[in-house]
Amino acid sequence: MSTRLQAVNLKSHSILRNVTGWIQRNPQRVVELLIVTGVLLGSILLVQIMPVKYLMFPVILVIGVAALIIYLRTPPLGILVFVIASLVISFEIGTSTKTGINMAVILLPTLFGLWFADAMIRKRHIEFVMSRPVYPLIAFAVICVLSFGIGQLPWFVYARAAPIMAQIAGLAIFLLSVVAFLLVANVITDLIWLKRMTWVFLITGAIYLSTRLFPQIATIFTQLFPRASGGSVLWVWVVALAMSQAWINRELGLYQRLALAVLTGLYLYVGLIQTYGWKSGWIPQLTAVWIIVFLRSPRLAILMALAGLVFLKDLPAQVISSDEYSYSTRIVAWEIIWKELIRVNPLLGLGPANYYYYTPLFPIMGYSVQFNSHNNYLDIVAQVGILGLAAFMWFVVEIGALGLRLKKKFDHTYGFTHAFVIGTLAGLGGSLVAGMLGDWLIPFVYNIGVRGFRSSMLAFLFLGGLVVIEQVAAKQAARQGQSREE
Repeated sequence: MSTRLQAVNLKSHSILRNVTGWIQRNPQRVVELLIVTGVLLGSILLVQIMPVKYLMFPVILVIGVAALIIYLRTPPLGILVFVIASLVISFEIGTSTKTGINMAVILLPTLFGLWFADAMIRKRHIEFVMSRPVYPLIAFAVICVLSFGIGQLPWFVYARAAPIMAQIAGLAIFLLSVVAFLLVANVITDLIWLKRMTWVFLITGAIYLSTRLFPQIATIFTQLFPRASGGSVLWVWVVALAMSQAWINRELGLYQRLALAVLTGLYLYVGLIQTYGWKSGWIPQLTAVWIIVFLRSPRLAILMALAGLVFLKDLPAQVISSDEYSYSTRIVAWEIIWKELIRVNPLLGLGPANYYYYTPLFPIMGYSVQFNSHNNYLDIVAQVGILGLAAFMWFVVEIGALGLRLKKKFDHTYGFTHAFVIGTLAGLGGSLVAGMLGDWLIPFVYNIGVRGFRSSMLAFLFLGGLVVIEQVAAKQAARQGQSREE
């Protein structure tokens, strides 16, 4: 009897050791099994106690957990879903104000948080990419947080600050712009996923354009694209990436390159012909086009610029005169914001969103009303100070320098990577110009609003792609060096 009992104990210990070993070797599988089991049990319980009208929630919960497991297995796939969902899904919470929470605002911190948690729990270490453009972005984020704290001080006796939710929303726009860059730079480690992100975006951009060109099918797609999806940054980056790939990427087939060229031309047509009055549409687009031409053929770009000076010398005056009231009010607004508001705390600003509530103290054209600058750079100074703008421009310089270094490295490859680098530099230039015409690059809460983040985040996502290329190239160079030594 004792012999049989010992055998049973030995077998039990053996099974326990095997199970323990499997758990240690497969921690991610264990987490997935626990999640699935918990969701199934929770769903059964919810079905028993929830009213009939809420029975769809368990289904949504199961789908969400399935998506979570897929993301943990293939994190770059989450970025592709994020691009599509942010531009297409019109879901919002708090749509009565410009601080409404949308899919871009929900998904971005979720994806970054899951990546961070997975790295800490399963991998037990974080390989955080510390490329040169990352440092100014971290400094920018720290300054924004400090400005948010300082924004709680009563800067003006006769005016109150913006509501705290608006301030939080303003801070979130700053920080999530940084997170968008860091997410791509850290999660994507293979150029194949950078390619997929680019093609997914361009296909989505083509579908969006169809709603502008063909009213017959607009009713099908219009509900999929919220109004804020079509911000200036979207137009800039579709043109920049499509044109660069069409012109430079010889790995593509003829019909693919022609399709991208047609997409570029149609975006320019809509901007210059159909929506000419919207200067934020076509001026940044043309800037991106000129930068691509300059990076590929400087002489041709200079000839284009000289021809423009000769044949289009009256264009700046026409552009201003066609929107003279807006132009004149902006100039007055800039003067008031700079002289009366920024001077109060020039280093760290008045805090996110706050200056909008202080503007009625200084009448504009005889009216005591709330107004904003319609200019990204003045907005940044007014909210997070000269230090904030300095950190942001430091980032622009670093990311631009990285792009130029990568251009030199891949200058004669004529593939996706070379085309992407050129297109990203053009997208950067076009986005910076868009920032002069409105708060398109980093939306201001009381103008473009949180909704505008749906399109503004595209610039930071694709700029993060330059860091991906840098890291991949560095790893390839290291492997080649090791093979030579061996």
